[in-house]
Amino acid sequence: MQELTIQFAKDLHSVFQSNRNKLDKIGIPFFYSFPTNACQGASVYLSLFFTWLVPEATVRVVKGSHRTLDHHHYWVELDGKVFDLTNAQFESWLGERYPELDSPVYAQRKHPLRNYFFYKERESAIRAYATFCSEHANVKNVDKAQWFVMGKLREMGWELEQDITGGRLIKIR
Repeated sequence: MQELTIQFAKDLHSVFQSNRNKLDKIGIPFFYSFPTNACQGASVYLSLFFTWLVPEATVRVVKGSHRTLDHHHYWVELDGKVFDLTNAQFESWLGERYPELDSPVYAQRKHPLRNYFFYKERESAIRAYATFCSEHANVKNVDKAQWFVMGKLREMGWELEQDITGGRLIKIR
């Protein structure tokens, strides 16, 4: 299962990177500069898709905060493993102090910035989605972007299989 979740996260990162201007035009905050400043939106989408990909897993969006500075960052935990699609945004100014910031994080035990973003709040994927829509983005735009991203993922071989419980994301190619 870990190989599947890592592949999905890599594919989603690629979709975000290749379509950041389109996602910005749809109205998703800060995606024009992905991965910089797009951590909350990227984490919300990744967590939501993970609930479809691995419905039996525990998926949490983590908000990490610095002890004294007004610095915050979001990432996803899937059954305790860390996924951070926007980790690279910190490499230029924290890279010397914290190694492994030059690329996304896929299924690691610990976040490379766990000591920088010391205080952590965890929310379910649904709660994080609700917070994102009510405080930072318009739900209509978030939904439109979600289905745009699903279309791009479909081109990469991912499919949302509908069933009585709502749906499950699967890799078909």
